[in-house]
Amino acid sequence: SGAIVELGADQIRSMLRPKVAGTLALERLAAASALDFTVLFSSTTALLGAAGFAHYAAANAFLDATAHALDRPGRRVIAIDWGTWDAMRLASADSQRGYRASGLRPMPADEALDAMERLLADPAAQTAVARIDWQVLRPLHESRRARPLLARLGNEAVAAGAPVASAAAGPDLAALHAAAQPDSREQVLLDFVLAEIAAVLGRDPGDPVPPAAGLFELGMDSLMSMELKRRLERAAGRKLPSTLTFNHPSAAA
Repeated sequence: SGAIVELGADQIRSMLRPKVAGTLALERLAAASALDFTVLFSSTTALLGAAGFAHYAAANAFLDATAHALDRPGRRVIAIDWGTWDAMRLASADSQRGYRASGLRPMPADEALDAMERLLADPAAQTAVARIDWQVLRPLHESRRARPLLARLGNEAVAAGAPVASAAAGPDLAALHAAAQPDSREQVLLDFVLAEIAAVLGRDPGDPVPPAAGLFELGMDSLMSMELKRRLERAAGRKLPSTLTFNHPSAAA
């Protein structure tokens, strides 16, 4: 895995060969046989993306496109964009913990196979089957950019701007703001945000965060951005949008 600009030809071929070449070979064999249906095992990665897996997302998107192109009455070709299963032979324990942390919950294999059986009677050429904690996954995916697909799935359970429970201990941002002199209030808020960013990034106190520096250029990832959002929510006593660090990508912003 790696950033798309770092992927070499061998890495891309290693992913495309089983997915793309395998699908084409399967279709050639299936077209010459009297099959009632073909089921292509795609992945939610093709719909949602995943850091470091652009080649995997592209390969699975090929399966989805193949199903849309070939599915017809009398010969079903179905792509299922699977989430994670509880039985994942090639996924390490660390990988599975990472999936859970990102909101992808493992499905029992028998439930997944039951869903596939039901989908054989469904007219759709492509369907996603996954257990997803949207309150975790959606904010993580929206922290770095807007996600049109996720925006169509409904709002978060708690709307941005709604009150949230205050932390048992910690700064009250409204009180800090009120206690400051009017001409220093913006600096007080900026200093507070800088301190929270430094804490999330684990920066040395002697290495201050530049106010105009991009958060993700400083090394913040999606999980860190959600921790920053939670810290600011506790201090402000207000729910903040999941796109906070996307819309405001620096301390100054």
